[in-house]
Amino acid sequence: MNIPARTFAGMGWVVEKYGTRANINPGQAKKEQLRHAIQSASHPNYRTIYSHTGWRKVDGEWCYLYSGGAIGANGLDVELEGNLTAYTLDVPAASPKASADFLEVGTLRVTAPLLCAMYLAPLCEFARGDRPAFVTSIVGQTGSRKTTICALAMSHFGNFNSKQTTASFADTANSIIRKAFIVKDAPLLVDDYHPTTSCRNHENMKATAQKLARAYGDLNGRSRANPDGSMQVSTPPRGLGIMSGEQVPDIGESGTARYYLIEIGMEDVPPTETLTSMQEKARNGALRGAMRGYIEWLSPQAEKLPQRLESSFTRLRQQIAQSLPDIHGRIVEAVAWLLVSLELMEEYFNTKDVALDHQAIEEALIQNAQTQAKTQSQEKPVDMFLETLQQLLATNRVCIDGYGETQGGERIGYMKNTEVHLFPMAAFNAVCKMYKEQDSHFPISRTDLWKRMGLKGFKENHNGKTAQVLAISRERLEGGHEVMI
Repeated sequence: MNIPARTFAGMGWVVEKYGTRANINPGQAKKEQLRHAIQSASHPNYRTIYSHTGWRKVDGEWCYLYSGGAIGANGLDVELEGNLTAYTLDVPAASPKASADFLEVGTLRVTAPLLCAMYLAPLCEFARGDRPAFVTSIVGQTGSRKTTICALAMSHFGNFNSKQTTASFADTANSIIRKAFIVKDAPLLVDDYHPTTSCRNHENMKATAQKLARAYGDLNGRSRANPDGSMQVSTPPRGLGIMSGEQVPDIGESGTARYYLIEIGMEDVPPTETLTSMQEKARNGALRGAMRGYIEWLSPQAEKLPQRLESSFTRLRQQIAQSLPDIHGRIVEAVAWLLVSLELMEEYFNTKDVALDHQAIEEALIQNAQTQAKTQSQEKPVDMFLETLQQLLATNRVCIDGYGETQGGERIGYMKNTEVHLFPMAAFNAVCKMYKEQDSHFPISRTDLWKRMGLKGFKENHNGKTAQVLAISRERLEGGHEVMI
């Protein structure tokens, strides 16, 4: 071990580093003599206490830790804090029939990706290289039972219900990120992203959503320094993130690309006897038993899993990218990982004579990805900028010389032949002002916006004097697709 020179002489590091077994002879001070006497009379028992869930190699064998014990090893002490003590798999392995029945609780487009996420979580340890790096996000209005279905899925890993989840957007971002490190090879549900009239609360929730997206999407912990200048150990997420809320956080295009979005409607999880029955099975440990059986089945394959997962992921990512060429690469990777999980889940279910409709589940996963891609295309900064300009012109809040008969508001450009020449600073400021009035903000800077518009064929040039102008065809400004260059 390394002991800084400035702390060596004080000897305060001895017990910290070596425990009570290192007993230094006392000096003249009474407290030193008392300390020496207590240590001399003590005969402490030493034990190793694990403070996280998931896979761990102990004495050369793989075991899966949960609150209070481990699958694959006896006598291990695992202690989790707070509501994380709900992560427990202290039930016998059971048939995965209850897991298969989970798919019938609601629309397959909702239940299929949630179930695949549950069976993907224990694979995180063995997914080397391109690991699962996304957050499964369930979005729907209040009363759609999104928390109910999420908690039911989480019941594969412990005692969870809609009143007891692992984290919420009322928590601090740092506490959630810390839990994301502790909850290894298991899902962490962050619940209740909701609209609020408080600007401060809204910004806090949005900042938390941004940190979650970046943490799970990049799998990097925040680097910090100790007071002595040395680096603290990084604590990145080590499992899968799940988020539920009433709306998609406004964290920009790259941020939302780190989500796999599931939009849930009021009728997607109906309050039927099927739901009630599944909740009863969850309380009785049927879903935990199914997950325990799956983990026991994975354990003998642990050493070969990294190679298998890498091969399957590469193959499926290529297939999805070819069949869905217009979808963001991160969403393609999320779908590929969920399909990797489906393959292993189906293989395990078959050993227990439980059948799954592979094609229907795959179609449900892809349907969500297509819906998300369509939604994101409507939120890209260039389209957002042009659509906002249309609204400003329609409401006479800005004007363009030669564009229309009745106009009012600030002048932001002029017509030249069939092109609209915008004054970049004035046009951008007008758009930002409108966003600010709606307690929002435009997602990127003016410089970045012009770069993106340049990639789409828009050009910035001089208007014969010194001012820069941005040339846009009138048709494109009004919603057409032709770009004049």
